[in-house]
Order: sequence, then structure tokens, then C-alpha cells
Amino acid sequence: MITQLLSSTIHNIDNFFSNLNSSAIDKMLPKEIAEKIDAIEIPEHDPFGIRKKTIKLASICSNFFYTYWHRVEVYGVDNVPNKGAALLISNHGGIIAMDAAHIVTAVILKKQKPRLVRTLVERFLAKLPYVYTFITRVGQVVGTYENAEIILDEGELLQIFPEGAKGATKPYYKYYELEDFNVGFMELAIRKKVPIIPIGVTGSQEQAFVLFDFKPLAKLLKMPNFPITLFWPLLGPFGMIPLPAKYRIVFGHSMDFSSYDEDTINDPEKIKELVTEVKSEVKRLIDIGLDMRPFPFL
Repeated sequence: MITQLLSSTIHNIDNFFSNLNSSAIDKMLPKEIAEKIDAIEIPEHDPFGIRKKTIKLASICSNFFYTYWHRVEVYGVDNVPNKGAALLISNHGGIIAMDAAHIVTAVILKKQKPRLVRTLVERFLAKLPYVYTFITRVGQVVGTYENAEIILDEGELLQIFPEGAKGATKPYYKYYELEDFNVGFMELAIRKKVPIIPIGVTGSQEQAFVLFDFKPLAKLLKMPNFPITLFWPLLGPFGMIPLPAKYRIVFGHSMDFSSYDEDTINDPEKIKELVTEVKSEVKRLIDIGLDMRPFPFL
């Protein structure tokens, strides 16, 4: 029911805006945002079907949440390289991936040379036709190793949440405690010789007060999780609206693992050690954000 409602809503919105020309959509956006999106460089033959028009459409909504609802503060964004491939590695939270959207928005708006950040999303989204069509048009792709390689080979920025779905649905009493990181991102960094930009995000956990993950129902619906929050499913669709928690996004300095080779990838203990190094840096950046806030939500 939830997925059908989401698919239908996105389909209807997409149909409406598809009939508008680009200049009409530009008028719905602040001039600065429209110009920043126009300045993004996209591979000439993008295999995933990205459309700047759809990015602008998404920005109408995302800018409201970024600027007014979550009041995002950004630090260290210049640590993101102006050109070339890189992996952006962050903590994850909040059920709905507003953290991913805000990181994408920050790199477009706050860098002098705006860049598009691609994000690997959960595979079950590929089963939602209209939803998946929409997210691919804004540059996000299903989370497979092959897709990650394509993006990095094109010299683009790739955002990965190594905690996966577990990070997005952790209960309130584990907020900002990091789940185990999957090692795939480190294998990519070594194999493709690309830097890692660690990111610490605060505010994402508070946007959805998760009580627990109803795993039996998730299994029945063939979803990675089914979180129960303070307001969902009690308030129906309204219970999915993110709470207005203030976001702080802290970009760390580039981490270089290019000196390692295939032998390292085949050494589980060494890979785990390197992943722990990145995880520790992400946690340090989270703590910087937590130290800035006077109180949760502020």
C-alpha cells in the first residue's frame, strides 16, 4: 500500500511537470539554484538517464527542506574535489534519505564549482517503476558494484552509506552509534584509486523518532526494513513527514588509500582495519556536529 501510494504520487507529479518547459520550472526556483544546476557537468552519454529538468523539479521540494525545514549548516565542503572521482562516505539515518538529498544539495549550492553527487540506493527501489525512474533522472542509481564502477570511471562523485538500511532505521536509543560498515566502498577506493571524503551528519536521526524495526512485516513486504516511529503508521502518510530537526553536515579531509593494491583487497583483516579508520573519522565528524548544537532539533 505504501509503495503503491508513493509510486502513484511521483507518477502524477512527474506527468504534471513533464508538460512544463524548462523556463517555467526555472521560475519556480531561486535564480542561484537554477544557475548552479545548469553549471553541473554530466557525462555526455549518461547510462542512467539523468535529466537536469528533473533535478530542478526535485530541487523545488528539496530546497524547502534544506533551507527552511532542516535549516542545513555545511562545513568543509571545499574538501570535496572540484574534478575527478571520489567516494563520499557518511553515516545514515532518518528512514527517508533526507541526509542523502541534503549532501547532494550542499555540494551543488555551496561549492564554487557545483558538482552532482550520485548516490547508491537500496535495490528494492528498482521494483517501484515510477519511483525508480524519478530517482535515476536526478542522478541516483541502484546499489550494485557494477553501477559504482561506471560512476567512478566517469570521474564522478559517488555517495555511499556503508551502514546500509540498518543505519536509517536504528532506534532512538542508538542514535549516532554507527552500525558496522560494509567493506565494499573500501574495495572500490583501492581498486579505482579514488579518494574518500568522510562526512558526519547530525539531525538525520531526529527527523524520524524510530521506536523499532518490525522485521516480520518487512520480510512479508520484501522490504529491507519496516520502521515503526512515534508517528508512523499511527498518522498514516502524514507520519512519514520528516520532523524539523536542524541539520549540520561536516565534510572531512580527503583520505588517500591509493598505495594499497589487490593484495589488500584479498586480506580481510587489513580491509577491516582500513574501514575502521574511515568509520572512526566519520564518528569524529559526527561528534563535531553534536558539539555545535545546544539541544537536539536545534
